Amino acid sequence: MRIALITDTHWSARKSSRLFHDYFELFYKNVFFPTLEKEGIDTVIHMGDAFDNRKSIDFWGLEWTKKVVLEPLSKYNVHLITGNHDVYFRNTNQINSPQLLLKDYPNITTYSTPTEIKIDNLDILLLPWICSDNEQQSLRMIQKTKAKIAMGHLELQGFRVNNSLVMEHGLEPDIFNNFKKVFS
Repeated sequence: MRIALITDTHWSARKSSRLFHDYFELFYKNVFFPTLEKEGIDTVIHMGDAFDNRKSIDFWGLEWTKKVVLEPLSKYNVHLITGNHDVYFRNTNQINSPQLLLKDYPNITTYSTPTEIKIDNLDILLLPWICSDNEQQSLRMIQKTKAKIAMGHLELQGFRVNNSLVMEHGLEPDIFNNFKKVFS
């Protein structure tokens, strides 16, 4: 079993900037999809923020996403976790772009609530964006799961977001002590 992980793709970023999307396209055509083929990967887990704008979709950007990403992705089994940029409201994941825009892709399963999945014999806890609506459910799942792998769109205190920003809020990392690996 080989699984590819990808996250924060932000399709339609910067108001669907052609410059950004030309660069993104180079990644998908020259790196991502060739690597999936070369490595014999059949499953992809997207860990959130598939789309960029929580309030709207740019039609050019959606068409680009279908052509450049979703059509080539159609031969893979895809698990897509809802991220904070994917949700319309900040306090709930109920209305989100992956569920609304990707339902015509039978190979893509979207997750807007904490869910345990099994890929081959590997149990994985998938954690979408944690907000006030699902926080208690997420914390219960983190505590009770037998999965040793957690993957999510997480904010973890003390972790570096980029070169200049360390997360000062979010979950305490020690709640994940029972996991062998945590991906965010």
